[in-house]
Amino acid sequence: TGNWDEPVSSGDFSDWYKGGSLEHLMEPYYGWSGEYDDLNPVLATNWTLFNWPNEMNYHPTDPFINQGGLMAIELTLREDVTFHDGSAWNATVAKWNIDRTMVITGNITGKLTISDTNVYQSRSEMWLDAENRADYETASWNISQFIGQPATYAEFGSTLEGNMFGKYCRIKDVIIIEDLASGGKIRINFNDWGGANSQLLYVYDQPMISMNAYNEDYFDVPIYGLGEISGFPQPEIIGSLDDYPSTGFPGHMIGTGPYIFVEHDTLLLQGGSMIRNPNWWNSTAMQSQGWHKIPKIGIVTFSFDISGLAAKKFSHSNGTHRSCL
Repeated sequence: TGNWDEPVSSGDFSDWYKGGSLEHLMEPYYGWSGEYDDLNPVLATNWTLFNWPNEMNYHPTDPFINQGGLMAIELTLREDVTFHDGSAWNATVAKWNIDRTMVITGNITGKLTISDTNVYQSRSEMWLDAENRADYETASWNISQFIGQPATYAEFGSTLEGNMFGKYCRIKDVIIIEDLASGGKIRINFNDWGGANSQLLYVYDQPMISMNAYNEDYFDVPIYGLGEISGFPQPEIIGSLDDYPSTGFPGHMIGTGPYIFVEHDTLLLQGGSMIRNPNWWNSTAMQSQGWHKIPKIGIVTFSFDISGLAAKKFSHSNGTHRSCL
């Protein structure tokens, strides 16, 4: 079924639910131009970029001027947004989400086990080798300081994992600039020197989940599956905030999105379902345009054989399902 949690995200069936349940700070439009100022504001309403100074690097044989590196981004967060469990979206929660991904992928607290292999793909994107980039450092951008040192992230300290020595996190830290009960402002500082489009990929690709639901037990360990894996069962969700359990695993994909994940079961149901989030912040605007009116979405799977392909074709032709893949 795949994993939806960002540090171990592996796509598959989880992607069918993530798009409706979890939202990002900003997202590219369909047919996005690739320019940072052409991103669609979602949980952030606007942002300001700050670049590294243009400076000559220290390459031993072919030095040149480093230009266009994104040093930081400040984001104003959308107000009056709540998660599926009723908790508020604000700067503290935004920082927590980004910190969580860095802490898990860097194994900063040492909680990862040998079975957490899916972390390593995310790690390769977020944790970079200092020695490979040190020749290109400048007076302002000092990468050689990380060579031979244990991987460290923000205020959370360093990992003792041996193969993380000499690596640095793409993101330096997240600072709360305006701390409000709803909304607020944060600043994301980067360790790496990358262009705006490449750096922002690691900002807008971060889905936001409920700190209220996951902080106590899942800040430094990943979440797996869609309810089929031991230790991560999906509770019965019928649309009330009271559905989320107060003890044990809280449920999957508790986000701010327009739809609430209910279940996924390929053994009995051959699919899963989601229900409309009645408290979605963008519902009024979308319903005025004819969207966000479907109360329940069903996702059905078909076996990859002759009978499954025949059932898929029949389902599509008679209108039982609007979209068949």
